[in-house]
Amino acid sequence: MDNLHTQLVAARILPDLLDVLSGRPCWLVGGALRDALRGEASKDFDLATPGDPTPIAKAFAARIRGHWFLMDSLRHQSRVVVPAQAGGWAFDFAPLRAATLNEDLRLRDFTVNAVAWPVASSVTSAEFIDPLGGRGDIDSCLLRACSVGVFHDDPLRVLRGVRLAATLGMEIESETFALMGETAPELAQVAGERIQGELALIFGVKKAGKSLARLRDLGLPPLLFGPPEVQGSWEEGVRLTARIVAGLAQGAGELLAEFPEEEGEGGWSAAALLKLAALLAGYRPSSDVGMHLRLSRRAGNLLRRLRELPPETLDELRLLRDAAPRRRALWVEQLGAEPVLGLTWLLSQADDPRPWLPEARRALNDYHDHLRHGRIPDLVDGAWLRQKLGLSDGRRIGETLRKLRAAELSGQVKTPDEACKLLESLAEKNIDKEIDPP
Repeated sequence: MDNLHTQLVAARILPDLLDVLSGRPCWLVGGALRDALRGEASKDFDLATPGDPTPIAKAFAARIRGHWFLMDSLRHQSRVVVPAQAGGWAFDFAPLRAATLNEDLRLRDFTVNAVAWPVASSVTSAEFIDPLGGRGDIDSCLLRACSVGVFHDDPLRVLRGVRLAATLGMEIESETFALMGETAPELAQVAGERIQGELALIFGVKKAGKSLARLRDLGLPPLLFGPPEVQGSWEEGVRLTARIVAGLAQGAGELLAEFPEEEGEGGWSAAALLKLAALLAGYRPSSDVGMHLRLSRRAGNLLRRLRELPPETLDELRLLRDAAPRRRALWVEQLGAEPVLGLTWLLSQADDPRPWLPEARRALNDYHDHLRHGRIPDLVDGAWLRQKLGLSDGRRIGETLRKLRAAELSGQVKTPDEACKLLESLAEKNIDKEIDPP
């Protein structure tokens, strides 16, 4: 109980919220209480009251100098947020979803989330309200549904069960898993945005193997990602995902920490996107997963680009060991719009990523040194092409600059003077002729 009391004092639930309540009933429920009983800290607190908690939430926000936001006016749900420099706490206030607290707890998803504590001056074991035995399940690391209809009430809870089992390190009770399997087809009715939010957390766990096995056993792969192509299979996707997970653990993941500017997208961590890309590379869905899951355009493009990068691309880095820094920078740039993720993807598939790390770091540093306004400038610009070569069509200018970049990447040209001479020479022949590597 000391751990919970310490957190409540730090978050100013004690004594500030207690003072604001002035005797009115209010209960701490949900994940923060669950985590505290597991000996873990939380920054997010769920609080429930018998009626509209809005006046309480506003008064509490004023008391602790937090910011109050209305989340759902119809349901009287609001949030109080404390700035990061003052603790970074978040408090969600909502009315009970039933006539009594016990009935409210029975409507929740899993018993580990169906424990309540009345906000009071002290924390004692006797004060916990636990009608479904959630504390025992927390101690046993067991995920158990609150009722047989819990997944029909919200089919997304099927995925939430897989996610909670992964993030909390719990086993799913067999009867609960059977209920999840029965309800799994109803996930087709759930919005893609909600589904991808749970998947982002599932793939965010370091080891995804157990979760992927649960998704398979629930019959979810075709529903989540569409049917695979003839050459694809779930098993191959799991194998490639395991390879990425191992590579990240063996050193490839260090790049993500050292170059944090590519932190992921829309709730997806960089590592989670890499694992999803690996799964899709082996599964080979026949439809656009990004559209189905309502992923952002950036995330969808990233997944496609990663799947297009063959592992042998990494061998090119060894050939650039003695190359000029700009040439290495260009090699990094052609890995895609998120080159840190692209290079991490390649390293993760190496037999041993560690020997590659020094060269990878040097190449990424070269890339950032040469980057200007989001790209590496061309050796010659469009104005020179218009003036010296008489090119006016934007499409032909773009094609010419791409060919010049390819020539530079192959080592055929190194300086602006060499670039100009090459282009002038080609212009005499045919500006559209491909530049052959030496």
